Amino acid sequence: MSEHLRVYGHPRSGNHYLAAMLHRHFYDDDADMALEVDPHGTGHWSRRQSRRRAPDASFTYGDDTTEGDVGTTLVPYGKLLGHHRLPPRFDSPALYIYRDGRDVALSMHAWSRFRPSALEELTLEQYISRPIDWQGSPGYRATPKETIFAHWMRHVSTWLRVPVLAIRYEDVVRAPARWIARIGEHFELPLRRPVETIGPVGWNASTAAAGDVEKRLAKWRTGMSMRAQAVYDAQVPRDFVGRWDP
Repeated sequence: MSEHLRVYGHPRSGNHYLAAMLHRHFYDDDADMALEVDPHGTGHWSRRQSRRRAPDASFTYGDDTTEGDVGTTLVPYGKLLGHHRLPPRFDSPALYIYRDGRDVALSMHAWSRFRPSALEELTLEQYISRPIDWQGSPGYRATPKETIFAHWMRHVSTWLRVPVLAIRYEDVVRAPARWIARIGEHFELPLRRPVETIGPVGWNASTAAAGDVEKRLAKWRTGMSMRAQAVYDAQVPRDFVGRWDP
């Protein structure tokens, strides 16, 4: 088993954020943790059919709205990133991070790579209301069965039954020192430096300052219409563990 941690989570749940924090505080920015990451391997599976190469392109994802052609990025904490899907076995100590489904859906819709190529023009309300094929691949089409909220709930519910340390994104953002210390205690990792809040890199970067808690949490309050919020309330029970209602 590998000695370094690996972060898993549903897309747009803070995977890169947590990996960056772990890299800074437990691995002292170790260059051996770096990995070239190609964002063309992420997003909805239908987007993997039309890969555009731009090796010299620079790209900042911005505030969940920037579009552009994307090249590979050297991610300093790349080896700490796990997959979005549950692996058949773990080859590294694992953490799972989860985030409120409204912010997950808002962020996924904002980046066109997470919208199916055949449904490019979906509005946010359509995106969260319509069953979408999440299980297919470029060579296989599945029957659309789940909305993004149903897909997210199944992901969270499945992972929370797995014996790995699960962490809520909102908790880490609000109290990073407490949670980094808890992670260190859980995995018996020495803290290499005082805790500071940093952000991810490349297309996962945000224009919101890493320590600006208010701008990093509950973006749905300003980014979703009341109708869209009602769709979430209709699909996601109030007591569902993944909800975060500030």
